[in-house]
Amino acid sequence: MNQYLSRDEKENLVRLMTLRVQLEKVIELYSSLKNVDKKFLSELRHARTRLEKSADIRLGYLDEQAKENLMVSISKPATPEAIQANVEDDLDLDCENNGLPVTLLLNSGLKIVMHLPEHMTECLIEEIKRPSRFSRSICAKFVDDEFVAIDMQEVVGMHVSGLEDLEWAKLKPVQTQSNSTTDQERYRIECSCGAEYFANMYNGFPGGRTKGRCRECQKTVFADLQVKEISDPSDGVGATLLTNRYFVNREPQQVKEMCQEQAPSRNLQVHSKNYGREYKDPCQLIG
Repeated sequence: MNQYLSRDEKENLVRLMTLRVQLEKVIELYSSLKNVDKKFLSELRHARTRLEKSADIRLGYLDEQAKENLMVSISKPATPEAIQANVEDDLDLDCENNGLPVTLLLNSGLKIVMHLPEHMTECLIEEIKRPSRFSRSICAKFVDDEFVAIDMQEVVGMHVSGLEDLEWAKLKPVQTQSNSTTDQERYRIECSCGAEYFANMYNGFPGGRTKGRCRECQKTVFADLQVKEISDPSDGVGATLLTNRYFVNREPQQVKEMCQEQAPSRNLQVHSKNYGREYKDPCQLIG
């Protein structure tokens, strides 16, 4: 290995040594607590030891002057605020070198322009086309002195200048009037795994489907027919709620009403109950 450090490798070694110091503080904190799993503490100490060994191996190859310069950098305080500022500076520098202007159109009609590195823009395109439960918020920006948080599911259009002038817009489903059970309806899926999204599904049978599957974890979600339809913010179409976050009555409302109409009356139940109490054993009557 080289006896001298490049700028990037020096920054990486500083991060490595800072991580070791932070891990030491975490170990001290958990050691002072009661009812801490000993195996958990053992794994933390093992990780600290591995970090120290890996750092010592790299430091062993360094020139004395390079090692001294590195120790001076490590001696500077590394607070969470300083680390966050360093990350933001790196992102700003990356945007200046190869940043692309990205214009996002929200379902509220608001247009937001921001600059992102090319690799982040490509990842953003894939995430917007198919948002998952792990990628909800993109960022937050000040727009006309208002702090706006951008949600991927609120993005209906995107334009990127410089990346082959990419243009993307969410397709609006065509609504047709038909009584066929093969037609698709809008559903709002809220799964216990954390997934929340709108999707078009086939009805399955007249009256709408009563259950479906989450596309993230494949768990079954059930239609809550007692909840009003939820409006899809992208086009305003009403969606039936499918969820498994709480107990849902799986019977359609009309089936419940039919069962209530066919249920035996109270008078018949009372009469049957009284008749059973007046029954006497014939053998006792003979005696």
